[in-house]
Amino acid sequence: MFRRQRSKEPRNHPKRTRRGLSLIEAVLVSLLAVIAVDQIVEMLNRELVRKAAREEYRLLDDAAAAGAAFLERDLFGNLATARDSARQITLSQLTGAGLWSPAKPLVSRRKRDIEIWYLSVETDSILVFAVAATAVSPPSLPEADAATDAIGWISPLQPEKITGPGVDYAISPLLLSSAPDSFVPGAAVALRHLSLERDALPYLYRTGIAGREDLNTMATDLIMGGNDIIGVGNLATSTLVAGTANIDQITASQVDVTGQLTAQTVTSTGEITADSGSFTSSITAATVATGTLTTSQLTATDADVTTLRATDHIVAGSMTVSGAVTAERIDTPRLETDTIAAGTVAAGQTTATNLSVDAATIRSLYVNSCTGC
Repeated sequence: MFRRQRSKEPRNHPKRTRRGLSLIEAVLVSLLAVIAVDQIVEMLNRELVRKAAREEYRLLDDAAAAGAAFLERDLFGNLATARDSARQITLSQLTGAGLWSPAKPLVSRRKRDIEIWYLSVETDSILVFAVAATAVSPPSLPEADAATDAIGWISPLQPEKITGPGVDYAISPLLLSSAPDSFVPGAAVALRHLSLERDALPYLYRTGIAGREDLNTMATDLIMGGNDIIGVGNLATSTLVAGTANIDQITASQVDVTGQLTAQTVTSTGEITADSGSFTSSITAATVATGTLTTSQLTATDADVTTLRATDHIVAGSMTVSGAVTAERIDTPRLETDTIAAGTVAAGQTTATNLSVDAATIRSLYVNSCTGC
């Protein structure tokens, strides 16, 4: 068999030619590239504007919160000063009150000054505005942000309102008549609302408010947990229960001391009950007796009582009176003093320099001078 030999001559195939982009294609690609770059740049610019706006909104929110805290310190007074027109809170006022850092200026990243204004919109409430002063181009509506509170803007289409996420506040005619120049279309605004019922009345005030004594009145017990109350001038109370009391003056209908009472003067219209008492000035009370005054030691310049009794005895070391004991009745197992002036003296033993009584029942008496004995 014979095999057919293949011809070694090259076949006549058409050659493929390589070529570049045509001029039209190159121009089209360039245009697409320019458009893409422009889009990217525009997106970046929009994001920068949005970031600057968000930071401005948060600065507004912080400023409104600082302004509200400043007004809360004297909400009653600020209500009275802002009834007729809007009042401004300055940066120096906030920094002076410790509510704003001096290193944190009230200028946003959008180069707008932040101003804080407040107005008494009702008889018992204040509205606080933190405003990004002057219009901005392009204006932008605040976006919802969990980090901020009530933020809105003054729309060019609705210049009489502040609108935004969760904000739809119609600016009152009073504010429009006295509004500062910063309340213009395009301005961003953060709001805070303060009311007496919510922000003032539920609290106990450190200083008195004229005509509102109820704001300095507690309706519950004050538990100090072992800590001190310092600087009390006069203490007026129906009942005082204390382990140890070091007091210049007590005026009370009843004093109940379980430990020791040390005072210059004690004045009581009711009972005085104590384990021991030391009085550098005097005792004035309706009754001083066992169950009323139970004492192992009583020291006083003057004791002026209706009835004086002691469970132990009244003598130097137990009771020392440099002046006089004046009482309707003195009933004790033993009494030792310089001078006694009493209607009745009932004692087991009495030692006195001068004893003047109308009636005395005494088992043993040692005196230098006795009148009416």
